[in-house]
Amino acid sequence: MADKKLVLEIEGMTCAHCKNTVTKALRGVKGVMRAEVDLSHGTAMLDYDDEQTTYERIVDAVNSTGVYRVKERTAS
Repeated sequence: MADKKLVLEIEGMTCAHCKNTVTKALRGVKGVMRAEVDLSHGTAMLDYDDEQTTYERIVDAVNSTGVYRVKERTAS
């Protein structure tokens, strides 16, 4: 298992419902071990196993909500 950390900037979140929708989408990705969404900063912080998922799958999970979009990333 290769744990990675990821911070995503997410556009379009304005309320608690938005936060919950993005959180659910991220936690639904196999390999995501932790997903915390910060509405006030418009970010999501994740820990994930890069042997089980990819950055692209994580971004697709957010973008597939149809409302929210990943703006940029910072990986470590």
